[in-house]
Amino acid sequence: MLRLWFPELLVIVFIVLPTLAVPVWLWSRIAYKAGFAKPWGFLAIVPFANLVVIWLFALERWPAESRQEEVQKTGETSGDSTSSRRDNTRIRLEHLESLLRDGLVREEEYQQKRQEILRDL
Repeated sequence: MLRLWFPELLVIVFIVLPTLAVPVWLWSRIAYKAGFAKPWGFLAIVPFANLVVIWLFALERWPAESRQEEVQKTGETSGDSTSSRRDNTRIRLEHLESLLRDGLVREEEYQQKRQEILRDL
């Protein structure tokens, strides 16, 4: 039977687990921003699968690219400045909501900035 002693447990807890957890966490955030589910991040620790997945992420159309193209199309085809301003406001609010969802801004900052954006409308 395998018995782990104190030094081996220290190595596992303080070296092995963080070495596995950090790439999984980072890849999960990248997967989420690329429009995939967060569990794709677990492929970061699977040999060769991580190489395939990074190519998939690199070649996939990211949500930010889609929004940017949408803004460019509406800006080119729309002669009405009110509708383009409304679209810009919608995009700014969506971006602000994503910052709140990702934990990059606090609720108070979110509400304050949201009011500023809506005042500009």
